[in-house]
Amino acid sequence: MNETRSRIRELAEGAQLPAADQLTQHLDDLGLEYRLEQGDVRLPSPLELLDRETILASVNSVVRPELEVLWQVGSTNTFLMDRLQDEAGCHGLACLAEQQTAGRGRRGRTWISPFGRNIYLSLCWMMRGGPSKLEGLSLVVGMVVVEALRSLGAKGVGLKWPNDLLLEGGEVLPNRKLGGILLEMAAPGPDSVGVVIGIGLNLALSDADSARIDQPHAVLSDVAEVSRNALAGRLLTGLLDMLPAFSERGFAAFREAWPEFDVYRGQPVELLLGQKRVSGINAGVDGSGNLLLQTERGVATYNAGEVSLRAPSS
Repeated sequence: MNETRSRIRELAEGAQLPAADQLTQHLDDLGLEYRLEQGDVRLPSPLELLDRETILASVNSVVRPELEVLWQVGSTNTFLMDRLQDEAGCHGLACLAEQQTAGRGRRGRTWISPFGRNIYLSLCWMMRGGPSKLEGLSLVVGMVVVEALRSLGAKGVGLKWPNDLLLEGGEVLPNRKLGGILLEMAAPGPDSVGVVIGIGLNLALSDADSARIDQPHAVLSDVAEVSRNALAGRLLTGLLDMLPAFSERGFAAFREAWPEFDVYRGQPVELLLGQKRVSGINAGVDGSGNLLLQTERGVATYNAGEVSLRAPSS
C-alpha cells in the first residue's frame, strides 16, 4: 500500500506511470479521475497533496501543535473525539486528511470530502471550566478562518452565524457556502471541558462532487488560487494563537470584531426553528455569541443550537 501511495503522489505531481491494476484500483477507490494512454495512467491535472513537515514549518505560533496527516479517515472530528475520550494527551493535537469517507457537518449532515482537493482539519483543545466556556467559540473560529483566507488573497469571504463560511455573491449570485465549522464536546470533567474543532473548506470540486451538494456552494478557486499546505499552516497558526486567549477571556474579548465578518449584519433574515420561521433584522450577537434578532415585538435572543439562519424567502 505504501508503494501505491507513493505512485499516487508521483501522479499528483504530474507524472505518467504504467497502469498497473493495483494502482488504477486504488485511484478508483479514492474517486480520482485519471486518463489511460497507451498503457500508462496520468491525472487530468496535478494535485497538491498534504505534507506534514511543510505544514509544521509554516506554523508561526508560540504554541506548537502535534499533527497527524492521514491519507483517508472516516471523519477527522471522529478521529480526535475518539482520542479525546480515550487519552489525556489530546490537547493541541491536530488532524488533517486527504479524504473523509464519512465527513459530517452540523446536525449530522454529510460533508462531501473528495480526495486531495480540500481542507479537512480538526484540532483538540482542553479548557478549564464547564461547557459554558465554549459559548461563542464557533464564531471566533470562523473569524480565524476568514482572516487566514484573506491573508492568502481570497476576497469576498465572510461568515453566516453561527458556523458557515460564505462567498458573498453580490447582485447576480446568492451568497454561497464555502465551508463550515463543527464543534464537538467531550463529556466534561469536574474542572475542564474538551472540544474538537472541525473545519471543512471547499478549495475545488469536480462536477460530480458538486452535484452531490444540495445547497448553493462555492469553491475557493473561484476567487483565489491557494496552496493547501500554506492554508493549513495559516489555519493552525490562527487557531493556536486564538485559543489561549479565548480560554482565558471567552467570547467577550472578540465580540467587537464580529460585525466585520458577519455577512448578514443589519439585514433582514429568517430563522428556522423546526417547521417554524421567524423573520426580523440581524442585530448582531450578545456577549455569549447568541444571535440578536430585531422583530416587531422587540429584540429576541437565539442560541446556535436552536435555529438555522438564512436570507429571506423570495
